[in-house]
Amino acid sequence: MKKFLEEFLKLIGCTMENGKQDKRAEQKSDEAEKKPVRKPLFVAAGKEYYSEKQLTMLRVHLLENIYRDCYGRRVLLIDERYPTFDSYDALYEDRYYHHYYIETPEGFTHVRTADDQPEIPVWEGIKAEDFIWNNKTWHSSLLKAAGLIRDEEK
Repeated sequence: MKKFLEEFLKLIGCTMENGKQDKRAEQKSDEAEKKPVRKPLFVAAGKEYYSEKQLTMLRVHLLENIYRDCYGRRVLLIDERYPTFDSYDALYEDRYYHHYYIETPEGFTHVRTADDQPEIPVWEGIKAEDFIWNNKTWHSSLLKAAGLIRDEEK
């Protein structure tokens, strides 16, 4: 058993001498602690995301923009063009807003990204009832069409 343990420790870069790790192993652990920790780009619905691509890992529906994120939750993607003010803008503007609606047990989390803006605002705890009764945004009709919001029968 001791030989097996020594071989295992040798594989991972440690050796045991009289029941203690040697100095090389301690130095390696110190170097590992000094490595910079990768910070998430944003946190949405309690999960960390390191890139925008993690929100659209798997396309669920071919006709609608419904995806699964890297945690297996359903996400609706809505792309919205930047506003244009004249025909020149309309011809040459190629930037978009990207709205991601992550389905959670409590409702939705809305994440908005833009092609030229590094900030990523996140709105947590949006209730499905807010979309059904208020209808203040055109996104509510798209959420209903995607089956993420159901109208209550009266």
